[in-house]
Amino acid sequence: MMPAAEHSVHGCLHDGPHDDVQALRAAIEQVDDQIVAALARRMALARAMADAKQQVGQSILDPAREVAVVSRAARTARHLGLPDRDIRGLYWSILAMSRRAQLEVNARREPSDHDEYL
Repeated sequence: MMPAAEHSVHGCLHDGPHDDVQALRAAIEQVDDQIVAALARRMALARAMADAKQQVGQSILDPAREVAVVSRAARTARHLGLPDRDIRGLYWSILAMSRRAQLEVNARREPSDHDEYL
């Protein structure tokens, strides 16, 4: 058995299980930050997509595309050993966020009733 001071988590030396928990929590927080940053990038792309869709006269809502995105994510999840059902639920939520971001862009673009009188 390894002495406690030599035990490592991802190459870092720790004094024991308590330090392992702290190191793992820190690593999880880093991954969580990366996930949130990736979602922010995805929402920026969704807003850009709203502009692109508007230019070609395409609707924000594209059910066939959404199904394809969710299916692709589920396949990737299965390949990585993740539960595809959970990933499907997560992706439906992400797509709902993306749709709202696109709709907000369109709402800002449309003149309000007040603008007609200016």
